[in-house]
Amino acid sequence: MTTVGYGDKAPATLGGRLIALVWMFTGLVVISGFTAAMTAVLTVGSLESDIKRVDDLYGKKVGTVLASSSSSYLENAAIKSRQFPAITDALNALENGKIEAVVFNELIMRYLVTSGEVHGIKIVDRVFQPEYYAIALPPGSCQREAFNRNLLDIMASERWKEITFRYLHKSE
Repeated sequence: MTTVGYGDKAPATLGGRLIALVWMFTGLVVISGFTAAMTAVLTVGSLESDIKRVDDLYGKKVGTVLASSSSSYLENAAIKSRQFPAITDALNALENGKIEAVVFNELIMRYLVTSGEVHGIKIVDRVFQPEYYAIALPPGSCQREAFNRNLLDIMASERWKEITFRYLHKSE
């Protein structure tokens, strides 16, 4: 759209040249927009994960952390997995294409991704098996009441909401 035919056909009048100029820029914008749209469609399609549920892990190269509750879960579900000594090792293997998925604690993986320790990884918002955490104190501990109150105060604060959103990208 920007060529004028190698000199054999060119606008001669001022009006013709202005129309040709507008036509050339319009052509560049249209072609650029089409190219950008196609690139976006192809990129988004390649970023989508085909792993959405537990059944999608069968037949995939799955990684997890050695001696973790995730490795026990995968073993009980009869899903073959490669065991790594640390979660960062598993995520780096995923990033490098050596495995296709990592099963581990969502919050820890989300923190590592949002803090920039690993790149190019998407955390699937799917909990395969909920896990609950606790802090144990000896029976009759005089610190239990103060600890519980402090913990509740922290969790009710605006700072807790900011931290949760900043590092985990979750609003509560």
